[in-house]
Amino acid sequence: MNYLLCCLLISLSLQCCAQKGKTTNLEKTQASLPDYYGGPYEHYAFVLDGKIIGHSDIVGHVGAIPYKIFPNAVIIEKREYHGVLYLSTSGYNTPPLQYAGDSGSDEPVTLGQDCLCYIADFDTTSKAIAYATELKPQPYEGEIAYLEKLSQIIGLSAENTVQSTFRDSISVQFIVTKTGMLALLEPIGSQKPEHENLLQAIKRHSCTWSLAMNSGRTLLFRRKMTIFYTKDKNGNIQSLDSLAYKYDG
Repeated sequence: MNYLLCCLLISLSLQCCAQKGKTTNLEKTQASLPDYYGGPYEHYAFVLDGKIIGHSDIVGHVGAIPYKIFPNAVIIEKREYHGVLYLSTSGYNTPPLQYAGDSGSDEPVTLGQDCLCYIADFDTTSKAIAYATELKPQPYEGEIAYLEKLSQIIGLSAENTVQSTFRDSISVQFIVTKTGMLALLEPIGSQKPEHENLLQAIKRHSCTWSLAMNSGRTLLFRRKMTIFYTKDKNGNIQSLDSLAYKYDG
C-alpha cells in the first residue's frame, strides 16, 4: 500500500513539474521582450512558422525566436485575440524584431488562417499613405529568396520545361502597415488567369516585409512592384524570374 501511494505521489509530482516547466518557458518567452513590445501575451495568438499553436506548445520549440508583434485586436477563424506574437524556429533566417504601437486600425482586424500577416479588412480612410521614404519595405530575406518562396507556394517545379515558353509579368500594389502587415493587395492593369495563384501566394507569404521608416518613425506605405515570369503556351507559369519596384506614386 505504501509503495503504491509513493508511486502515485511521484507521478503527481512529475505532472506538476511538467506544468510548471510549461508556464516557466512561456514566461521566459514573454520576459525576453520589453514591456513596450506590447506584452503580456497571455491572450495573444502565437504563430510559429506560419501556423497558430497553443501557448503550451511553445515548450517543444525552445529555440523559437519572436520576430514580429502585432499589438492590436485581431480575429482569426472567428476567435478574437488581443494581438499576435510571431515566432520562427529558423533563427538564421529570422528578421529583426518588428514592432509598432499603431496598427492603423481602431477595430479588430481579420486575418485569414493561411494569410496570417495579411489584413483582409484594412480601412485607409483619413490615413496618410506614403509613396516615398528613407527606408522602403522589402522582403527581409532578399528578392531571390522571396521569389523562391512564392514559387514553392504555387507549386512550381525546379526543373526547366522543354515546352515553348513566353515572358510575361504582373504588376501589383499593396499597403505595408506600420506593424509590417500587408493589406489591400490588388493587380495593376489587366489580370490574367495565371495571376490568381500568384496573388494568393503574396498574401500567404506576407510576414516577410520590413517596415517603412522615415526619421525613425514608421509609416503606412503603398508598395508597387512587378514580378516577371515565364509561362508556357497554355498560360501556366513555369518560373518566377525577377522583381522590380515601381515608384510612380
